[in-house]
Amino acid sequence: MPGMPAQAMAQQTHTSKNCITPEMASDPRAGAEKLNNHNQGGTKCAMADYAASGNTATWSVECTGAHPAHMDGEMIYDSDTTHHGTMKIVVQGPRGPMKMTQVVKAHRIGDCKP
Repeated sequence: MPGMPAQAMAQQTHTSKNCITPEMASDPRAGAEKLNNHNQGGTKCAMADYAASGNTATWSVECTGAHPAHMDGEMIYDSDTTHHGTMKIVVQGPRGPMKMTQVVKAHRIGDCKP
């Protein structure tokens, strides 16, 4: 809501489904870039600093344009069918930076459908 302080916003929950192809699974960086392609509305985002070690992947994303942003993410793969993680995002706006934290919990629900 315009004019509302960020700390006053209620926690929100969002559910989405994404199809992860075998090609995306074999190259997690390319898969993440495809899922997180937010190059819209004059904003250009690029992934940087991707690293994977053991069951953990980390990365950062830099966005330029009308609302520059920076995101740091970490995903932990608990098993072949579940993962969880956190993404910390700072978006520069007309009233100063807006900080957000996104918590992800994911699990496999089946094969991709055409």
